[in-house]
Amino acid sequence: MIAKKRELMGLNEKLLIWRGFREYSPNMWFSPDADLTAKIKVVGRAPYFPDSLDLCFKWLVPRLDATRNIRHIIFSVSSSESPPTKWVCEIVWFLLEEGEVPLFGKGDSPAMAFCKACEKARNEKRERC
Repeated sequence: MIAKKRELMGLNEKLLIWRGFREYSPNMWFSPDADLTAKIKVVGRAPYFPDSLDLCFKWLVPRLDATRNIRHIIFSVSSSESPPTKWVCEIVWFLLEEGEVPLFGKGDSPAMAFCKACEKARNEKRERC
């Protein structure tokens, strides 16, 4: 359980940096729109994306859309349990040469699945068309 939490913290930190947050001190971050030239700098706790689709859509979707030509985002259940315990997120974007390119993430919640798909998008070397 501790290893999984550590893995998710590492994933969250990668996504924070990818989104433009800057670390001030452990667990304190400047938001991407912070004015670093101001004499008073506002810092706060970093969003924890694996727990919140709201935070994912607020911070990560605009970044994805700025770097990729997103076609759609699909969530589906990959377990037959009720309530579901495994989720899949598919992010599809369009590349002129290749057509639609899907990336998948799997997780224990929709937000975690989305974060794992975003990590794959972050690692993709393909350029926006």
